Amino acid sequence: MSENVEKAEDSKAPVKARKAKKPKGMIIIIVVSIILILGAVISLYLNSIAWALIELTGIEFAGLLAVDMIASTVSVIVDIIGGLLGLIFCAKASKAGIVITSGVIMIIFALYGILIDAVNDASMGTSSAIMSVVLPFLYTIGGIINRKSAKASKG
Repeated sequence: MSENVEKAEDSKAPVKARKAKKPKGMIIIIVVSIILILGAVISLYLNSIAWALIELTGIEFAGLLAVDMIASTVSVIVDIIGGLLGLIFCAKASKAGIVITSGVIMIIFALYGILIDAVNDASMGTSSAIMSVVLPFLYTIGGIINRKSAKASKG
């Protein structure tokens, strides 16, 4: 009987060893992805209100206003997609490249938005500008940490 108990304990040991460790950047990616998605959904709602106001007031939709509105909408959609990719791939260290790439794309769109606002002389506020870059930066850092943990588990 004691042999059966020892065999049962030995058969459980490999199962524990086979369980993959969670990547270290997973929590960062999850938190930032949720914040990005929530912020992007709110921004998308506000953008739709802005589009409606432009239509109702009859303001000429041309020039930098058009570029700003289109870039803002595209940036919000990129943030939603990036946030969803982060939630999907946060636990898969082997997919860290997808997270890093989407983070870099979000940073580029955030910097472009800041540049357009500077050209338009429309201040989105310092804290908003900083957060639009910091969140994708932290997201990218989480992807880099995941990539390092994937390399460490292979080596």
